[in-house]
Parts: sequence; structure tokens; C-alpha cells
Amino acid sequence: MLEGGNIQFKVPADTGGLRFAVVRSTYHGEMTGSMADACVEELVNAGVPRESVCVYEAPGAWEIPLFVQRALDDGFDGVAALGVIVKGETYHFDMMANEIARALMDLSLSYKKPVALEVLAVHDLEHARVRTIGTHNKGPEAAVALLAAVAGLRE
Repeated sequence: MLEGGNIQFKVPADTGGLRFAVVRSTYHGEMTGSMADACVEELVNAGVPRESVCVYEAPGAWEIPLFVQRALDDGFDGVAALGVIVKGETYHFDMMANEIARALMDLSLSYKKPVALEVLAVHDLEHARVRTIGTHNKGPEAAVALLAAVAGLRE
């Protein structure tokens, strides 16, 4: 069992054969790198061999779905999508967040494999820092979501 928030999640009994990808945007690299590192660490702590976790680097949040598709084409059992989108003065923020989320859901359904969505749409960089660096890092939550989804799909 893993804990995410106040909820306990089942994890697959045997994680040794599982392969996971982590796709992170290199834009806001310190924050997405922190999420990616924490996500990988959580997967490894749950028993997934380190060599069975691959990190893909997308140049920006908009490209994340394309890199997730590539990871799914490469045969990974699940993918964590990690990025940061900060609200500006235009509609661009809303369009990006909505379209990326929709594309990731479409990929998950099309491939019948979990895609954990932690492309954070935040109002300012401080909100992003709270959710990417330190105790509220969303990277481990992405790992827990992937493991729980794989376990659920196996039942």
C-alpha cells in the first residue's frame, strides 16, 4: 500500500516487470526536474527497478503529449506527465492547460494505459514552487497514481 494524501492505494504485487516513463517539460526546469526526481524515487521505492524508469524531456508543456505518445509507443506500462504552466494576461494559459489535459486523456484511453497528469496550471511561480519543490511535490503523487492505476487495471 502507498499513501497519497489521506488515501491508501494498492500497488501491484510484483513491480519488477513494469516499465514507466516520466515526461517532463524542461521549461521551468528546476521545478519539473524536482518533480521528475521525486517521481522516479517513489517508483523505485515501490519496487520498480531504476533501469525500468525512463525520463523523457520535452522542451515545453505543449510538447508533453507528443513525448507521452512516444513513451507509450516505446511500450511503457504508464507515463507520468510533469510540467508547469503559469497564468499570464492572455487566454493562452487556459488553452494550453485544457488542450494538454485533453490530449493526455485521449492518449491514456487510446493506449489503455495510465497517464498521470501533473502538468500544473498555476496562478504564479510561488504556487508552482510549493507544488514542485519540498513537501508538497506532486512528483510522488504521479508515481502513486500510476502504480494504483496499473494495480486496478490488473484486477
